[in-house]
Amino acid sequence: MKDAILQHFADDWVSFFEGYLGELKPAGKQYRALCPLHNDHHPSLDVDPTRGRWHCKVCDIGGDAFELVEKMFHLDFPAALQNIGEKFGITANRQKPKASMPGKLVKRYTYQDSNGSTLFCKNRYEPKGFSICRPDGHGGYL
Repeated sequence: MKDAILQHFADDWVSFFEGYLGELKPAGKQYRALCPLHNDHHPSLDVDPTRGRWHCKVCDIGGDAFELVEKMFHLDFPAALQNIGEKFGITANRQKPKASMPGKLVKRYTYQDSNGSTLFCKNRYEPKGFSICRPDGHGGYL
């Protein structure tokens, strides 16, 4: 989901920040908005539209777009991704990833917890190569 969001806003993050902060005012190469993290009366939150980053001069905190949503709504990272996806209609591409290692899969080593649930797998390829995968919760692997 993170990759889909990054691709969606790759060229310009202004619409993302306007969606969460309301009106952005130009301030040189950046934009400025009221900070939603404190009772702001004068715009103190700077937004970099090319990098998708923000910083509040009053709170003295900042980060990327995902961290803003996490802080605004007190969410963890996966919930923030879901919030952004729902707000902007972005869905994750749930296709099974292609093997990153060239060659033939020779052996899959499966590591399980004490209950027998798969934690992760290690794939061995010929010619020599390894990759790690983990269950995606839908019967496949990431």
